Amino acid sequence: LFPYTTLFRSIVLKTVLIIFTVLIFPIFVNFDFLLKKDLKRLFLGVHLFGMIPVAGGYVERGEKEFILHLSEKKAIILPYEKVFSIRKKFKPLKDYHFIGLWLVLDIGSDNGSVTPLAVGGITDYVLSIFKNYFYFSKPYLKINSTVNVFMGEDVFNVYFSGTVVFNFLMVVLSVAKILTEKILYACRKGKKQNQ
Repeated sequence: LFPYTTLFRSIVLKTVLIIFTVLIFPIFVNFDFLLKKDLKRLFLGVHLFGMIPVAGGYVERGEKEFILHLSEKKAIILPYEKVFSIRKKFKPLKDYHFIGLWLVLDIGSDNGSVTPLAVGGITDYVLSIFKNYFYFSKPYLKINSTVNVFMGEDVFNVYFSGTVVFNFLMVVLSVAKILTEKILYACRKGKKQNQ
């Protein structure tokens, strides 16, 4: 029996180590957004580890909704009121943290005014305050920003990219938190109806 007991313990130990490694293995997700004024579209993409595409498409504005084009034949219509109330549904995701933020702003005017220069200067100043604030509160967060000013050219482009790191253990905890909140909500609702 001794060899089988040793073999069983070895298999259990290896299984636990594999599960633990999978649960804590870091997963990096990149979110990319590109807004181009001339195309009137917001392009977006999601990649794992900066290379593996997960989702992508572009967003256009309708009369009362945003239209998210995922492909030539597939689109999702998002009414304005649902988009602005969606942040409540992402409450459990507040435990996930960005480790990198990148912003590139291209701004310019074709009439040669100094407005783009002023807007670019103000934007750069606000971004420097933003960087200094997070330098002390979140030292692990890397923030890079560039403001490009064009004189004599009507330009407005915004490129934003962010990287979030998490693991399957965080996902399991988030799912548990969501389920717990739903169960508590259902219990409270049931008690109110019984009263």
